[in-house]
Amino acid sequence: EKAELCFRKSVKFNPKHPEHHNNLGLSLQYQGKITNALISYNQALSLDPDNSNIYYNIGNIYRELSDFEEAKNNYSKAISITNNNPEYYFGLGNIFNDQGKKKEAILAYEKALFYNKDFGQAKHILTSLKGQTTNYAPKDYIKKLFDSYAHKFDESLVNKLEYDIPKKIAELITAHK
Repeated sequence: EKAELCFRKSVKFNPKHPEHHNNLGLSLQYQGKITNALISYNQALSLDPDNSNIYYNIGNIYRELSDFEEAKNNYSKAISITNNNPEYYFGLGNIFNDQGKKKEAILAYEKALFYNKDFGQAKHILTSLKGQTTNYAPKDYIKKLFDSYAHKFDESLVNKLEYDIPKKIAELITAHK
C-alpha cells in the first residue's frame, strides 16, 4: 500500500513517464487490484508501446486470471520486442504447461535456459516435464514460489483451505471461562 501511494505520487508528478505507470501497476497487481493494475499497464503502453516489460506484466495478470490466450499473446509480444529475456520464455512455458501443451512448454523452458543456464525455476519444471526427478528443488525456485504466494497466503489459508484452528481455540477458551 505504501508503494502504491509512492507510485501514485510519481504518476501525478510526471504522468508522461511510462515506468511510473508500470510500477503503479505492479504494486496494484501485488495487492490483488487487478482491474486497476491493467489500467495502469495500459496507460504505460500508451506512452511506450514498445516496452516488453509492460507486455510481460500484462501477461502475468492474464495468467493469474486463467485467460491463457491473452497471457500467451502478451508474452509473445514481449518476446517479439526483446527476444533474449528468459523470464518471457518462462512465462510462455508456464502458459503452455497450464494448458497441458507439454511439447510447447518444454521448448519455451529450454529457450529460457538458453538465455540463462542458471534459471532454477525453468530447470526444475523442465526436469519434471521430462519425467526426471531431483533430490530437491533449486533454491531460487522455492524462493520465487513462496514469494509469489506470500501476498495471498492468509486469504488462501482462511478462505480456500478453511483454516480456523485459532478461531476454534479462542471459542474453547471463551466457553470454559
